[in-house]
This record gives sequence, C-alpha cells and structure tokens, in this order.
Amino acid sequence: MESLRIQWLKQFLVLTLAATVLAVLSFFARTWQVPILEQFYSFHFIGIVLLFYWLSYKALTQPVLFGIGKEIQSPIIAIEEKYKKSTLETEQLIFIFDKVRHVLHDQQLYLKNDLTLTQLSVAVGISRHQLSQAINSCYTGNFFDLINDYRVEAFKQFASQPSKKHLSLLGIAQEAGFNSKASFYSVFKKKTGMTPAEYLESTSKAT
Repeated sequence: MESLRIQWLKQFLVLTLAATVLAVLSFFARTWQVPILEQFYSFHFIGIVLLFYWLSYKALTQPVLFGIGKEIQSPIIAIEEKYKKSTLETEQLIFIFDKVRHVLHDQQLYLKNDLTLTQLSVAVGISRHQLSQAINSCYTGNFFDLINDYRVEAFKQFASQPSKKHLSLLGIAQEAGFNSKASFYSVFKKKTGMTPAEYLESTSKAT
C-alpha cells in the first residue's frame, strides 16, 4: 500500500507541476502580450479542472490512498488479534522466548532439517500455542524465520571451518539444517542480501 501511495504522489506532483508551468506561461503571456503563449491561457483553466476531476476519481476508486477506509492490518495488530484471548503477560512471553533461545543454542535443534514447532515445544517444555505466541510476539518473524536465522549463522560458522572445506555449499547448508538447495539460497539471500557464494567471496577478501 505504501508503494501505491508513493506512485500516486509522484503522479500528483507531475500533474501539479504541469498545471503550475501552464499557469506561469499564461500569466506572462498576457502580461507581455506574446501571441503564441497567450493560447495557453484557456488551456490553463482546462488543466486545473481536469486535475480536480482526476483527484475526485482517485478518491472514489482508491480511497485508501487518501487514508480513507480500512487498510490491511499490520503484523503487530494481526498478532494482537490472534492472541487477544491469551492470558500470558509480556514478562511471561519474554521468559518463554529466552528459554527457547537457550534450548536452541544448547541443543542445536536447528541442525535438524525436519524440526517442527511441536518438537521444539516438547524440548522447551511449553505448549505449542504458547511457544508460537512467544516467538511471534518477541521476534520479528515466525518459527521458521527464527530457525532459519540460526541455520544461516551455522552455515557461516561451518563454512569457515577447515574440517568442512571438502563439502560443497549445499553440503555445508545441509549440515546447518537446510533440506534443499532452493530454500537455502532463498533464505540466505533474504537474511544477508548476498548469495552464499558472494558471502564466501567477501569473507575471503576480508581475511
């Protein structure tokens, strides 16, 4: 929605600039009595009328552009709506999430390429629903985003180890918990802004 508003604003500014230029030309044409430019005078009013009609059309067909009507809920609002019946307080959610991170770090469960939310909830000793709420509330993403963050960091760590040099990129990724080449490349690019090969090249140059 934000991109649509920016696009609409650009269109509005271009049309407003055109109408302003036309108005300035019309004014000086009549002041200096320039016959050719005087012809713009009538078009100036037509342009202003068309601009207002265009604004009215946009307001009727796309009211959200003007802040009218409902927009898609933000992730935070959606989460609050989803868990509004929960009795967990903020402190409890933070406690659960800290416990999740400790379990993931100590047991390295993220290295299992078939790890599920249910398996993690059993390891943490928290119900699946409460575990999901804690992750979604305390982390900028869901269960899969969290696990993939750990896997990306594991890949980086493994890739720097001499004992893993004989493995391909996919081989290292599989040891880090990824179960397919497509998901690995997609997640790694999303998290780091680079492909795995680009990342390794940048680290080799740094050393």
